Amino acid sequence: MLQRSQRLTREDLVVQWQQPIYSYLVRMVRDPELAADLTQEVFTRALTEFDRIRDPEPWLYRVAANLVRERGRRDRAREQRERRVAVTEVLESDRDDLDAEALSCIECELHSLPSEQRSLLLLHYYGGLSQRAIASTLELPRTTVADRLRAALDALRQRLHGAGHAALVPFVESSMCSAPAVSVPECLSNNLASLVTSSTVSSSTSLGLAGFVVSQKLLVITTAVALVTFIAGWGTKAWFAGSTLATATDEAAEQRSRLEQERDGAIDHTKQLESELESLRERSEDLEKRLADTEARAEAQSKIVPVSATEDGSSDTAGLNIDWDGLRALTAESRGVLFAIADLVESGSGSRGLSPELQASRRVLLAELEKVAALVRLESDQPMLDERFFPQIMDTYLAAFLDLDSDQRSALMDLSRDAVSRIELSDSITPIELHGQRRELIAGVSDRFLDRLTPEQRDNFRRLDPIWSQIRDGSTRKLDIGVDRSDLGVVIGREWMTQFGLTSDQRPWAEREVADYVERARTLLATTNLDTVSDSERVAFDSRVRDLQLEFERKILAQLTDEQRAAAIQRMPSIFRFTTGGNTNINTNRAPGF
Repeated sequence: MLQRSQRLTREDLVVQWQQPIYSYLVRMVRDPELAADLTQEVFTRALTEFDRIRDPEPWLYRVAANLVRERGRRDRAREQRERRVAVTEVLESDRDDLDAEALSCIECELHSLPSEQRSLLLLHYYGGLSQRAIASTLELPRTTVADRLRAALDALRQRLHGAGHAALVPFVESSMCSAPAVSVPECLSNNLASLVTSSTVSSSTSLGLAGFVVSQKLLVITTAVALVTFIAGWGTKAWFAGSTLATATDEAAEQRSRLEQERDGAIDHTKQLESELESLRERSEDLEKRLADTEARAEAQSKIVPVSATEDGSSDTAGLNIDWDGLRALTAESRGVLFAIADLVESGSGSRGLSPELQASRRVLLAELEKVAALVRLESDQPMLDERFFPQIMDTYLAAFLDLDSDQRSALMDLSRDAVSRIELSDSITPIELHGQRRELIAGVSDRFLDRLTPEQRDNFRRLDPIWSQIRDGSTRKLDIGVDRSDLGVVIGREWMTQFGLTSDQRPWAEREVADYVERARTLLATTNLDTVSDSERVAFDSRVRDLQLEFERKILAQLTDEQRAAAIQRMPSIFRFTTGGNTNINTNRAPGF
């Protein structure tokens, strides 16, 4: 029979891990009853393979994640239906100490992520697993887990921003970390306790032999050893009886010697690999520590602090006290990573090619830029066209990029203030016009400022052009659509219905306008052969297409409410280009920061 300590170990396994596993599953499948069934299945397997489990945490989470994937493959339709149902009943009672509305918004967007990304965020932030533990759970390299976790967090932030919750973006990580765990239903706890009892009884079956308690496994091993010994003895006698086996014995001895040499070589090689692995592990831990220290220092600096009104009752610029000098200093410190990213973009590679040290600097810089951008957007829908913020933004970027002196910085601020003061935005301005004005404003200031730079500064500016181009062009959604597509109107209509947030009552007349727009675009293509036009002719053609788009957008905006119009100009504009093929190519450019 099993000892009492072994039964306690099984009981401890269930008692200690039932709540984290159930909490993870209920947030993954968004169905308390299904989560309870899956939790029971996880611990049924765990108790069945109890003797083989060395580290419960990754083992249990791995089984739970696999069960969710199997369930998703078997019942994809059900999963799609359940995406629209928020799991509020099981979570509401545990949210007393959190901002329920903010947490609900975050969880709503979290549930809209793909299952793999949602699982990573739940394991790391809700479950508290480290990247190393997640790597062990999912049987992936730790660097892969870090990249995927970062991508999942970026996707969640983008969804929050797209849904109009930009103010929550800086606090996503802290909100998820502080989210309460889900309580385990009493019926599930009772069922798991029953599993422990039944598994203990079934695994305790043993046989008594000569006054000793011998387990079935030990009896089988003993019998096998006895049988092997008997066969070996019989084989030895046969070898002595037959002189014809002498040659075979010599060959066997040589083979044994060769195998022993290979075994010794393999042991030495294994020791060498273990030594290299230990060295890599130590280096990885050192890099992780350095990354944590860097991020901790940046957090401790508290670069962004919202403040109340001043003593005289008025407030400072936009009611926010932003440490622009601190942000500029941080950007200047990150000049090395900016040059490295620019070189990678120029060569067609991504930022994944950066060293761990530069990756850490990049994440710290982006985090600070996003914090400032989130606060600025609370005061202005278009910071780059707002005279309260545009000069500071230009100074933050260019002064850090180019190491400007005080006279150059003063001249840059004067140019920026003068340029932005000349912009007049009407209530009927369209998203594509806003995008064009933003781009022309930034390009105009930077082009006029080039004459004030030293030759070395101009060289650095040209080297950083891949990054500066993203900042200048901003976030756009460009669609190359083949006019031969039969559903061309559907593709264009879907983009505009989303961009302008049209209601069901507004859609019929909008669809008629889309049909007219598509017909005029096809007529324009009928008189232009894009395969043979020159560059200047292509520019002229694109200008005519853009004029068509502006005309359509103005018609749509004229029919919108004030709320719809304000929301529309904040969204990423969709810019259409037509081709003679039948495919659709979407290129989304999301520039960081403002």
